[in-house]
Amino acid sequence: MGVLRIAMDHDCEERLGNELLTSVDNNQPLPTLKALQERYLGNKPVPIIPARQQDLASYDHLLQGNWHLTEAVDHA
Repeated sequence: MGVLRIAMDHDCEERLGNELLTSVDNNQPLPTLKALQERYLGNKPVPIIPARQQDLASYDHLLQGNWHLTEAVDHA
């Protein structure tokens, strides 16, 4: 599945497919998923995904069954 995902997401179906078929035709082992990721994905930066830390007091409301008293607050 990982190989299919690389091919689809990075528009390299034909090139990647030809590489794998050549390996099979030449009785060579198929490259590992990690090797294919390094070859086709390169060193793309990891995206920064902002995460919001909830106030600890809001968990107390949840545990006491008072979830309806808790407001969604942005602590960013």
